[in-house]
Amino acid sequence: VRATLALLQEALAEESNSHFMLLSESCVPVRPFSELARSLRCDPRSRIRFEPWAEMRKRDILKAQRVQKVIGIRKEVACFQHQWMLLNRADAEAIVAHDLTPAFAKVDCADESYFITVLAQLGRAPMQT
Repeated sequence: VRATLALLQEALAEESNSHFMLLSESCVPVRPFSELARSLRCDPRSRIRFEPWAEMRKRDILKAQRVQKVIGIRKEVACFQHQWMLLNRADAEAIVAHDLTPAFAKVDCADESYFITVLAQLGRAPMQT
């Protein structure tokens, strides 16, 4: 999480960057970049595939129990996300400005819940993909 925050902070230094994408080795884009750019011009919202804690609890109790280790964040706003995400500039700036890493210090695989939970905590619901 801290490494991703550092990458976001560096990328935000370039004012022409409007969106920020994080991919894992198993999430390779299958469409050309030009198609993605066109889509972002039409709808610039962030895109994150996520599930609220209440939904995850029904399917994966072990994952849902991770939320118990988060300090100072209500379970009602906690979410779980897939590894990849596409953030617009405003959401990336909000995440970097509101460092909640201490609240996730004891959470296993914090990257699976940190970014979407921070946005939810701030009342910034991204587009769910």
